[in-house]
Formats: sequence, structure tokens, C-alpha cells
Amino acid sequence: QIAAQPQVGLADVAERIRAALVTGNYFRLLGVNPAVGRLITPEDDTPSAPRVVVPTWGLFQSRFAGDPSLIGKTLILNETPHAVIGVLPRGVGILNRDAIVTVGAEVSAPRFARGNHGFMGIGRLKPGTGLEQALTDLQRVS
Repeated sequence: QIAAQPQVGLADVAERIRAALVTGNYFRLLGVNPAVGRLITPEDDTPSAPRVVVPTWGLFQSRFAGDPSLIGKTLILNETPHAVIGVLPRGVGILNRDAIVTVGAEVSAPRFARGNHGFMGIGRLKPGTGLEQALTDLQRVS
């Protein structure tokens, strides 16, 4: 499980970073394309899928000197290996976190219960749906 400030490192060097856990359709929903490699997809978002990470552009530059050979290497997050599959483009942060984005954690009802305020949901309005209607629908289901 990823802590709020996991340790990340290659080889013997580790440092604390801020991390966000996202689902496989997160980047597609936002229309984000990778700067290098690929981004997380729904195929990565299953309990049996290998653990993967996508550093933000800032971390890619500051910690890894913008080296494109980082793709395919393994980063260790809280003692768990994660394959680096891509890099976010410059200026794209995730939930106010300019660090690592990771996925592949098992989704379970207790962990993602409505009362767990450590999670944030985002979405897009369906074409033709106004904000008022969306708020009414959200209030109904919550």
C-alpha cells in the first residue's frame, strides 16, 4: 500500500515523494497524453496487473535528469517494485501532487467506501447535461 509520502528510489538512493493513486481511465478522462512512454490504462488497473508508475515532468527532470531510458526501469515504492511506463507532460500535476502517479492497487468496497474522505472523484459532464442536473444526480446517489 502506498503511503502519503512513500520512499522512491533506484538502486540504493531513496527519497520521500508525494504520490497519487489513480484508476486506469483517469488520463483518458482528462485527455492527457504522455511526454514520454505511455500512461496508465484500464488494463493496468487490475489486482493481477504488474504495478506501474508515471512520474510527473518535474520529478522526471529533477530526480532522473530527464533521462528517457528511465522508461522500463523499476522504481521501488514502499518496498514494492513498480515499472516506469511513461512520464506526464510538463504542467500536468495530479491532484495537486507533482510526484509519482501509480495504479494497480486492489479496489475493494471498504477501501473506497463513501465515508473515506481520503479519496477524490472527478468526472466530465455528459454532453447536454448542465451543472445543476449533474449536482442533483450526485446528491441522489451519494
